[in-house]
Amino acid sequence: MPIIPVKTRSGLVHFNCTISTPSKTEADAIEPGLPTILFMHGVYLPQLAFHSQFVDPMIRKFNCVVFDFRGHGDTTGADIPEGYGQRDVADDVVRLMDALRLPACHIMALSMGTVPALEIAITHPDRCLSLLLVSPLGIEETPELKTAHEEIHKLWRSGFPEPGVSLEDVLKDAFYGCMQLAFSGKQSDMSDACLAIAFRYAERQWDPAHFHIFRRCTLDLFNNRKTLAVERLRRIRCPLRLFRGNADLAHSPEFTEKVFQNMRDAGCDVKLTSVDNAPHLVSIDNSQITNPVLHSLVMDQVRKPISEPDTVFSPWTPILRDAGWIPEGDEEDEDGFIMHHQGFFGEC
Repeated sequence: MPIIPVKTRSGLVHFNCTISTPSKTEADAIEPGLPTILFMHGVYLPQLAFHSQFVDPMIRKFNCVVFDFRGHGDTTGADIPEGYGQRDVADDVVRLMDALRLPACHIMALSMGTVPALEIAITHPDRCLSLLLVSPLGIEETPELKTAHEEIHKLWRSGFPEPGVSLEDVLKDAFYGCMQLAFSGKQSDMSDACLAIAFRYAERQWDPAHFHIFRRCTLDLFNNRKTLAVERLRRIRCPLRLFRGNADLAHSPEFTEKVFQNMRDAGCDVKLTSVDNAPHLVSIDNSQITNPVLHSLVMDQVRKPISEPDTVFSPWTPILRDAGWIPEGDEEDEDGFIMHHQGFFGEC
């Protein structure tokens, strides 16, 4: 996975990126001549949130590029400054696109990742060919969810009561609160594995020395963002496809409907799909619904057929296996146990 140095407005950042092409699980650069999809994850759960897309031959016949946002995963570098907002995040992404020498991209984004995705489509419409947005956040956060994010932030900080001491049970309670919003309490091998891996990243990235980073890249981004005005949305020139889960605990149907209606009022080419029994992060366990739409968005702008690769592998299969995820067709160990990563859930 290449580490890409990018000079941002606030200093040098080393973005952890993954580039997958039809022939390579982990490549150093995209394959020229093929469409490119750029993926943007939400908060708390870094780039492995797109495992279900990178393991699909229908999607992997294109260039697939993903990265960890600042304060997440294995991205390191300059501190996130006070007041870091949605336009700053979008500017970071455009600079990363330049560093990777990416052409105009199709973008798939989850939750908070939809905020910079929309900002790029507004401010750099020539860089964005289509948008697939899962649980889009195009309007200001609700008071109830602002309070929930603040409580999660306070609980996480309380897990480090004094220098050199961490209370893992408290930290896990805080992080589980985040994932409750993401997965609506729906446990699966995949969601459990994602939770366990993301928790270990969080312990490393958001220790007491970096509490200010934790606040700025999660709480502040959630609670300080503003509704995208219809006048700004009119600048979007690409098609938009929105997805929401009917079991989403984070946002009501009315929240997403308002985002959708604002886009319609702006004259955007936009469609909204609701997925039965799906949580906030719809696409992780419902890729059979989201991936065909992503594929169509790309192929609608391609003039010649593109063959699917015979076999593809996900860059994150090894760490997901270590975290207890059992791919379809595999079996549990001989004792019937699944040992989840770092024992987050223990035995199943």
